[in-house]
Amino acid sequence: MKRVCAIGLDAATFDIIGPMVAQGRLPGFRRLMGEGAWGELRSTIHPLSPPAWSSFITGKNPGKHGIYDFVVHKPGSYELLYTYGGLRRGDSMWRLLSAAGKKVVVVNVPMTYPPEEVNGVLISGFDAPGVNSGFVYPPQLLAEIERELGPYQLRDYPQGESPATFLDQIQRLFDFQARLTRYLLRRGEWDFFIIVFTLLDHVQHAYWQYTDPRFTDIPEGDRKRFGQAIEDMYERVDGLLGEMLDELGDANIAVFSDHGAGPCLKAVFVNKWLEQRGYLAYGNGGGGLSLLKAAHFRIKNLVPWWGLELLKRALPGLRQKVKSKLVFSEFDWSRTKVFAFGRESTNLFVNLAGKFPQGVVAEADYEPLLERLTADLLALKDPETGEKAVARVYRRDEVYQGECLDSAPDLLVEWRDHLYTSWPGYDDQHREIFESSLKHSDYSDWSQLQKGGNHRPNGIGLLKGEGVRRGCEIRGSRIIDMAPTLLYWLDVPVPEDMDGRVLEAAFEPAYLKGRPPRQGAASDSGARERRDIYTEEQSAAITERLRGLGYID
Repeated sequence: MKRVCAIGLDAATFDIIGPMVAQGRLPGFRRLMGEGAWGELRSTIHPLSPPAWSSFITGKNPGKHGIYDFVVHKPGSYELLYTYGGLRRGDSMWRLLSAAGKKVVVVNVPMTYPPEEVNGVLISGFDAPGVNSGFVYPPQLLAEIERELGPYQLRDYPQGESPATFLDQIQRLFDFQARLTRYLLRRGEWDFFIIVFTLLDHVQHAYWQYTDPRFTDIPEGDRKRFGQAIEDMYERVDGLLGEMLDELGDANIAVFSDHGAGPCLKAVFVNKWLEQRGYLAYGNGGGGLSLLKAAHFRIKNLVPWWGLELLKRALPGLRQKVKSKLVFSEFDWSRTKVFAFGRESTNLFVNLAGKFPQGVVAEADYEPLLERLTADLLALKDPETGEKAVARVYRRDEVYQGECLDSAPDLLVEWRDHLYTSWPGYDDQHREIFESSLKHSDYSDWSQLQKGGNHRPNGIGLLKGEGVRRGCEIRGSRIIDMAPTLLYWLDVPVPEDMDGRVLEAAFEPAYLKGRPPRQGAASDSGARERRDIYTEEQSAAITERLRGLGYID
């Protein structure tokens, strides 16, 4: 079979690609669309990186692989643990390919830490806590890469004190990832190669407000200076894409994103709204907690990011302990029926008796509570515009199916046109329910502010190669369809318990007739050994990374 190369472009969207292709500015994408099949790729609900990438990896919905957000409840407690690849249920497609004798190269795919022992190479993505964490398989490959390319840049997010320095770091990180791609493509033989670039996600989160006139507080000078940042990054990505197309010759090519992107106008402090509606109660926390909050905010505002890094290394684990104390001391659990957490979207959890340590909602009251809460959410209006803020409220069993359903949120809120983001965290009780998305926290560093971009469910999918229809737009594709389609292209049976399907509409009928998709046995080998994979210091490193990405405060 021909080799298959998959290129993941985190948050890429046809909303930007389409007009730029029409203007002749993206020749690589134009070539793919003209010579192959393409269309929007529906993400998960919610369109967040951990569940979306996990669904890509396994071909299954979150109800089967168990990853719903950047964090998960520690069983039997209110404590939150960071999600990582080791918590994912279900076999990865590269595990299936390795078992079938295919040689694989897997690079920078989120939710792949710790690395699996594959038939080839696996370098973990942003859930790896650091360069000393054993994130590369085989381990000796890291020294080889650093000998050839210099220090490995695992820190998959930039930090900066201004939009100029932030953008400079995004570009430097992309340059390293481009050099890494070239090196690994030529390093040895492979049947399946995948690399994920996350820089489009970073630049869209951080610079959308410079392109959208609805953000009226942007100085005109900054708008002129940074208004092309997003399109410039698409052009840089397109240049590398064209180079890879030339390098790969007649190999089969898949280009896709885990979700799309678009503007985000406001942040909604959902726990504050829950308090006003009588679903949640805050505690006073005592004087000690107030002093801790004041000290925490003062340090964050006065110490630059590099100083915080030094402090974190000198006192490993301290930040995590302080954070937990601040977050989990906010609520009076004895009077809280519902609470929220989740970033860019809202997940609501019922404080159910028997499930949580201080659960107050009886099983008999569960359904009536969800019905009343759903009605209240659908009636929520933006006080500035008078328009409804919520487009839809989902029950978990409406969107998820599988053995991991019990750990899913009870309700999922989809904001109108995805123009809002939610931000649960400590000190919610002193915020307005609706605030500008450009200043979601009390920190002064530019890189810690919520920017004007947010995720959308409409990602991209493009296929070019053997058996693929030319210049064909396909509809109804989903992120869970990528794994079975790539397995099919490599002539490996698709496990019967995958929720995704082969994208048959992308292939010529004669090709499908000559080699119809084959079904194999169920692939769910269960979660890898569940353990506290991160040390305290590594957990602090992950905290800083996710905060830099804007996913946690």
